[in-house]
Amino acid sequence: MKKFKDKDWIEYLIHTEYAGSQGTSDTEMYYPNTEVRVKDYMGFAPFYYALAYSFMARKCVCVGSGGGFVPSLMRQAQIDIGFPPDYGDETIIIDADLEPTSPKEGILYGWQGHPRWNRDENHPFNKQYPEIRRIIKKSEDAIDEIDFEIDLIHIDGDHSYEGVKKDFEIYYPKVKSNGVITLHDTESCGSITKFLSELKDENYCEIVNFGKVNYTDWTHEDNIFDKERKGELPDDFDPSVKPIHNEKYGWGGLAVIKKVLGN
Repeated sequence: MKKFKDKDWIEYLIHTEYAGSQGTSDTEMYYPNTEVRVKDYMGFAPFYYALAYSFMARKCVCVGSGGGFVPSLMRQAQIDIGFPPDYGDETIIIDADLEPTSPKEGILYGWQGHPRWNRDENHPFNKQYPEIRRIIKKSEDAIDEIDFEIDLIHIDGDHSYEGVKKDFEIYYPKVKSNGVITLHDTESCGSITKFLSELKDENYCEIVNFGKVNYTDWTHEDNIFDKERKGELPDDFDPSVKPIHNEKYGWGGLAVIKKVLGN
């Protein structure tokens, strides 16, 4: 298997078809306060990788997978650690693979609950990490298959307040003491921001929230997801390809949550 530092693996990660909306595509990135495009920039990829690597995460789970970006980093960290044979290290994806609906109805199309890798056997994620276990179910239905303690879990599924709250509450008991939970889009999605603010009042976890990062002048009005909700997408918008109408990019925040010992 390729190591994290290998150039061809890095080229795989920044391939626009794979990671175009994941904070790694040089077609969307600018150096801060300039109009100069960034080349070969991996965004927050080393951060996700470092979490799995530094904590020697034996069991990693990703709720909601998109193009398979985060679970790829989790699995690569496990490979690079070099766990002993039969150690049981594993990365698991949980994704509902919901049927897409028309953007004309004002409902999210293509990204949430509709992983691209599951419809294309030649998707680079499937070729690079076939050993990652895929559970194609809604998160609440998949919980019974998680019969182990989780070291690291990334929650990036249902972005409604009820959805993210439910995912956190049903998976939190499966996380080992001092295990780590990452929660995506903490400042670009109001429902997740609200849930995180409530979570900060609890005594069973410690939270560090990394705020929004703007790589260029980016606002919610520029966000392709918000345009979709409002039914403002162009008639020629094709959700099966990288959203070329979204020329600006911002990273929507990430909370790193440690489960407090004994809770």
